[in-house]
Amino acid sequence: MDTPDAGREDRIERLFENALALPPERRAAFLVRACGTDAELRTTLDRLVSHAREAHDFVDRVAGPAVARAAGTLLDDSPASLEYGADPFVGQRIAHFQILERLGGGGMGLVYKALDLRLDRTVALKFLPPHLGADEEATRRFIHEAKAASALDHPNICAIHEIGETDAGQLFIAMAYCEGETLKKKIARGPLSVSDALDYCAQIAEGLQRAHDAGIVHRDVKPANVMVTDGGRVKIVDFGLAKMAGTELTREGTTIGTVAYMSPEQTRGVGLDARTDVWSLGAVLYEMLTGQRPFRGESDETLIYAIRHDEPKPVRAFRPEIPAGLAALVSRCLDKDLARRYQRADEVLADLRATREGRAAARHPAASKRVLQYGSVAALFFLLILAGGTLHRRPAARVASLAVLPATVFTGDSAQEYFAEGMTDLLINDLSQLSGLDRVISRTSVTQYKGTRKSSRQIGRELGVDALVELSVLRAGERVRINVSLIAARAERVLWSRSFERPMRDVLTLQREVAQAIARELQVRLTPQEAARLVEAAPPVNPEAFALYLQGVRVDGDDRRAIAYFEQATEKDPNFALAYARLAVPHVMVNEKAEAERAIAKALELDPSLSEAYDALGLLRLWLDWDWPAAEAALRRSIGLNPHNSRAHHELGQLVMRRGRCDDAIAEEQRAMFSDPASARYQSGIAEVYLYCRRYAEARREFEKTLDLVRDSSRVYRFLGDSYFYEGQYQKALAMYERTREPHGWIYAAVGRNEEARRQLDSLKAQWTRGDANNMTAWNLARIYTSLGEREQAFTWLERTSERRDGMSVYLKVHPHFDPLRGEPRFQALLKKVRLTD
Repeated sequence: MDTPDAGREDRIERLFENALALPPERRAAFLVRACGTDAELRTTLDRLVSHAREAHDFVDRVAGPAVARAAGTLLDDSPASLEYGADPFVGQRIAHFQILERLGGGGMGLVYKALDLRLDRTVALKFLPPHLGADEEATRRFIHEAKAASALDHPNICAIHEIGETDAGQLFIAMAYCEGETLKKKIARGPLSVSDALDYCAQIAEGLQRAHDAGIVHRDVKPANVMVTDGGRVKIVDFGLAKMAGTELTREGTTIGTVAYMSPEQTRGVGLDARTDVWSLGAVLYEMLTGQRPFRGESDETLIYAIRHDEPKPVRAFRPEIPAGLAALVSRCLDKDLARRYQRADEVLADLRATREGRAAARHPAASKRVLQYGSVAALFFLLILAGGTLHRRPAARVASLAVLPATVFTGDSAQEYFAEGMTDLLINDLSQLSGLDRVISRTSVTQYKGTRKSSRQIGRELGVDALVELSVLRAGERVRINVSLIAARAERVLWSRSFERPMRDVLTLQREVAQAIARELQVRLTPQEAARLVEAAPPVNPEAFALYLQGVRVDGDDRRAIAYFEQATEKDPNFALAYARLAVPHVMVNEKAEAERAIAKALELDPSLSEAYDALGLLRLWLDWDWPAAEAALRRSIGLNPHNSRAHHELGQLVMRRGRCDDAIAEEQRAMFSDPASARYQSGIAEVYLYCRRYAEARREFEKTLDLVRDSSRVYRFLGDSYFYEGQYQKALAMYERTREPHGWIYAAVGRNEEARRQLDSLKAQWTRGDANNMTAWNLARIYTSLGEREQAFTWLERTSERRDGMSVYLKVHPHFDPLRGEPRFQALLKKVRLTD
């Protein structure tokens, strides 16, 4: 949502452009009508129109009236600047420069791309507005400082080649030409990733420090004066211009240039040193991180007041994931007290360097007891700074386990949020397929760390992993960019970092590339099949289909909605194997066998090595076919393709438990929990195995752990009640059952409260007669009749359970409640019907 200030700026720009589109004689009347009683707005627009007229006169002096008309206004990329059509200035020769094309303009002049005919090189030629050369002394000082700036030799400073004058006496500067765009344009698309922001900030600081060492203060550090080349190199432009403008800062409240980035002392027109550039650097970093300027005002006067007296909103209020150390760095850059502010640009880098080496940051002059310490993310970004975004550092010890933390996005767009969740899920899935890693934590267990302020060490300790993968994701139009960092959890040290970018249609290949790069950095031993899969490009995916797929993943558990999303995804992209595999699972859950079969077949046709497809096949064979050997084979195939597939391990554990193989079941459920320790489903899964294997005390312990994850759960209380019930602790069992909303008449029968047991029987049978029975109704009737000793009725309802293929039939072989019936031939017949006999 736009802020009120942003809305006012938009209105000013719109009215300014409309005014310039009118003949000069009609502009005053238009502004009177448009501004109404808003005197400040009228004053601002009058000043802008006046400056535009002055710029027109300036170009007229340089190249004549025709060119002046073409040059238009001095606003960056303003539509009004093209109101007269093509720029006739292009093609002209000024001194020994051939003008090639117009690059833009601002309050400090017009900029053209030109060819230096003497040295045969491309340059940027900047013509300065007349008011900057009106004072002879100011011009002399400007030329002196520009000459000094031209001597600066640094990769982050746009070199000044020479200063010249046109025949009409107009000053111009020839500068190095940089391919790329301004930082202002980058920020206009939204806040930058933290890694990019710190990379650019550090490069700016490096350039500023070089200038400061030479005794030169820039005085006008702002996003519009920072070029970012296509290769990510930062170039600071306009050294020397600000001082010339600054000569007019002779009284308080009078400002020239972009006020929003001025330091408090600069607004007062006092002597300036390197610390004013540090302030401006902090303001630029603030804007890169948040997309907003630290200080805002409806007029220059209110803005200057805010700069002098107000405290900016903390950057973490916009983005909680920003490391505390980085937030402290921004605040210190913007400290109004000169003594408390960083004194030099290299002090900023020194604090980052200290963080990288694990030492305390430099102490704040006025807070000697407070040490600035960055967390793992800040350390990562310092490394990005030093290596230009890509680092290669081998881990000191083998990294055998890792967790991919929830990806961050910085736009506030909900669509970007679930897109980032999907990208996290895909990367976890790709890494889980690497058998050379001992442990890859599943998505359920890492979700809790979204936006966390916990340290890398603490997260690693809680999850039991050696390393963390941090992601930031940005989707811009039809392109996707991922910044990936690998962090040693215990040491809180960055091992490696890199950015990846691809078109949206190649998002699956992008994730494979990320997984491959991480595996290479960790020196993970890959099987030939794993290596082949990682290097093989995944089929392109329709971006709309991928968005629908992510929506389906997001509603996991709501089977009908999931089916709708996945079906739409496969309609948009008939070759999207993963969507077919995910579509099959909710079809299984709602007992739609034919639809599930078709989806699985299509998924395997498109990708025979897709673990998720075998997952779905295992569930289908288990729940709908009762084909236990086929189900086990499918799940083991899924695990073979994805060794850390916690869902497959869990389902396999449940399967072998129902067949009476307790040791195997415990092992599989432990593997599921090993990959997903915070999952209530898998925590409950191992508890169920203990329950059905008659290890009741261990079952209660694990169910109580489940309650720590899900708090108040009727299902868990029912299982706890069962654990007490089968040990004969009926009072404790009853206390658990009474906390549920489910029938539990068997406990009444066990304690002699038969009338209450029969009231529940009547209620359940009425439910059956009305036709609103659920998959537990017949099962619960069988349990109550068994506790009452009415074996015939118990068998009747167990048979109805199997006839309806209700899910509980799969527990017949191991459920303790039916131990009194096991010797009966009818019970063995039931087991054979459910295909649970050996």
